[in-house]
Amino acid sequence: MNLNLKDYGLNAYESAAYLALVKTGASTAYSASKNSQVPYGKIYPTLASLQEKGFVQLFEGPPKKFVAVEPKIILEKIMRQKAVEFGRLKHNSQKLIDALGVFAVRKPKESLESIRIIQGFKKYLDLSVA
Repeated sequence: MNLNLKDYGLNAYESAAYLALVKTGASTAYSASKNSQVPYGKIYPTLASLQEKGFVQLFEGPPKKFVAVEPKIILEKIMRQKAVEFGRLKHNSQKLIDALGVFAVRKPKESLESIRIIQGFKKYLDLSVA
């Protein structure tokens, strides 16, 4: 199953690594790389990014182990954050509409250009001089 967590702020490597950790539980970087098919050279930055975003917890020790945060917890947290962001955007948008709407009302009405068909050079000169 190919799940994309792009809407939750994860790129393709992060999505693959997180899903692998959810399925397998606590894993070393090597096994997370192997299970997720994220190249080994990219797995440490990917896991660090997931940890920073709150999707993964690191357990120190030889070897370091990475554990996925329960999907329900992290995804609900992100949805709450997005709801707050949306509320802020909605509020700011209304303020902009109110502020900019004043200018739109005062804007003079623009005339629409019309197309004329002219036959003959004399009629063309008459219209261009007028």
